[in-house]
Amino acid sequence: MYTVSRSLLFALFATVVSTSLAQGPLEPPGAPAPTMITLQQIEPRTPITNLPYIISNPGSYYLAGNLSSTGHGVWVQANNVTLDLMGFRIEGSGLQSYHGVYILNTNNQRLQNVVVQNGIITQFDHGILASQIQGAWIENIHVWTNMGNGIFFPSGSFSGGNMITRCVAGDNGQHGIYIVNEGSGNVGNTISHCSIVGNQYGVTVAIGQGNVITHNTISRNRSHGLWLFQAASTRVENNHVTSQTAPVSYGIISQNPFASNFIFSNTSAGNTTNYVLGALDVYGPIVTNTGALAVTGAASHVRANFSR
Repeated sequence: MYTVSRSLLFALFATVVSTSLAQGPLEPPGAPAPTMITLQQIEPRTPITNLPYIISNPGSYYLAGNLSSTGHGVWVQANNVTLDLMGFRIEGSGLQSYHGVYILNTNNQRLQNVVVQNGIITQFDHGILASQIQGAWIENIHVWTNMGNGIFFPSGSFSGGNMITRCVAGDNGQHGIYIVNEGSGNVGNTISHCSIVGNQYGVTVAIGQGNVITHNTISRNRSHGLWLFQAASTRVENNHVTSQTAPVSYGIISQNPFASNFIFSNTSAGNTTNYVLGALDVYGPIVTNTGALAVTGAASHVRANFSR
């Protein structure tokens, strides 16, 4: 049998204690610090708490609540701006010359990359007026009971490439959505998946070129539903245009004796005249059949327009 001397046991114990103490103090250094970052650090945004409000610097801005104004609502004067209404309402005082969201650079230079989304604009001259702008994105906006146009892109040099989508334009005094061009502007805009109801005119493109109007519902406007006035190379496809209310009303009307537009796969019903198309337009056959559609002939054409 082996025995261990007391001196050897003491040496082993001293070695273990010395090794343990070499690891440092066991007390925590202090209270735990926060490990999460704030929303402001993730996405720095500027709240808008009062109107009128001028945006003169790029960035992200949001409405902090329902706001009213006796002048313009929000005036965007900078590139690369996102304006989120956060589901709230911008309300004007019903005075002419003041707009809910006014997109215009004060030095008359073209703006780029402006986003307006998620809210209601009412009781202004124009709900949204965007002049000399490229790359604007307007989405999920309700423009309602404005005196002029709901959404208005006036003539501007080299404007275009803008998107209006999933918006509602209703009961405005002039056009629900209006794009006009004189010269070299407003080319290649898209209006899609919008509901346009109860305006003087529904959707109007005047003189503009290369625009696309698709998958919209246009109903019960007081005059024309969808009007191309001297527009060129505009594609009108998969829109549903019904029941304009004037004694003489038009569903889809294209007026340009010098250039053609492309008009396919639309449905128009309940208007005095459902289609008035130009001699140079390219369009699918207009089908008035009732009941089950034929499997041959015009009614089976993949680009047919339907009229009732």
